[in-house]
Amino acid sequence: MSIGNISSITGTSGITSKQQSGKSDSGNTFQNSVTLSANTPIDLGTIDGKPFEMQIMEGGGFEWPGQIQIHAHTGSQVTPEDAAAAYAAHSYSLPEQMQANHIGAVIDELYLMTKNGSSTDSLNNLISTSQISQSDVEDALTRLGFNPSEPFTVNGRAFIFSSGTLKDYEGGQ
Repeated sequence: MSIGNISSITGTSGITSKQQSGKSDSGNTFQNSVTLSANTPIDLGTIDGKPFEMQIMEGGGFEWPGQIQIHAHTGSQVTPEDAAAAYAAHSYSLPEQMQANHIGAVIDELYLMTKNGSSTDSLNNLISTSQISQSDVEDALTRLGFNPSEPFTVNGRAFIFSSGTLKDYEGGQ
């Protein structure tokens, strides 16, 4: 797996399968279908040159290196794991953390909608209340390998993102 190259995602990532559908005018390869799974890393490229990988949690939510929390220790020694987590968490600027959290929220919502069969209202509410932007959604879709202007399928459920709104897609997918 090559960080920064979304087309290199393999079965060992949080995306367990994909189907190619074509190339954009810029030469990017897009797909129209992915299967997301919990508790496995998803390579989402980079944010300002820093590796960006997330993991969807089974019950909802997600983790990525910039949000790792350091646990308090009673001893005076910092473990190598603590040092690595601290470095990762503090290597992202606040705008980079916000961008990653917004992208992660979109992907997590897609996963939960497909897992629970819930409506698209939760993601659309995040957009309408300006908690995440239309460009955040488009960025997340692109990082998953989708062309945001085309219908796509996540975990067997078809969607389309049009005019800033995510909708179930009924048109032949």
